[in-house]
Amino acid sequence: WQHLFWFWGHPEVYILFLPATGLLSLILPKFVGRSLFGFRAVVYSTLGLSVLAFGVWAHHMFTSGTPPWMRLFFTIATAFIAVPTGIKFFNWLATLWGGRISLNSAVLFSCGFIVNFVLGGITGGALAQVPFDVHVHDTYFVVAHFHYIVYGGSVFVIFASIYHWYPKVTGR
Repeated sequence: WQHLFWFWGHPEVYILFLPATGLLSLILPKFVGRSLFGFRAVVYSTLGLSVLAFGVWAHHMFTSGTPPWMRLFFTIATAFIAVPTGIKFFNWLATLWGGRISLNSAVLFSCGFIVNFVLGGITGGALAQVPFDVHVHDTYFVVAHFHYIVYGGSVFVIFASIYHWYPKVTGR
């Protein structure tokens, strides 16, 4: 039953996170004065994340008696998540680099998202390694990783979106 739960539960996190990355990719260029760097790479990395999200569920079960070959497979698959997320991070920074950044609330929340995204990604990369995961399983380290991704990765972009689109929707 754990496999069934995590096969559903892990992609659900990406269902929260992937729209936020799309929104950020729309908001950043508006306030930087240039188009999104590597637009196609961002789109393909989003598709890659969507596919990889279904192949990493068992990294939540490293301490539940999974066989070593399965641990190895899910460690490698989870480590590969870093490739499309790194592409997104690089393209967002490249978009900011050399642009005329307008420091308003939407941009500040977007930058807050990027910082949280990096911290969550670093902790996720650590959790992908079986020896480390075994020691921090069921600790606040895992809780912090989740909240860096979900809160910093979703709520900050929701705030940025409100500050960006509210004036357009209401005319104020």
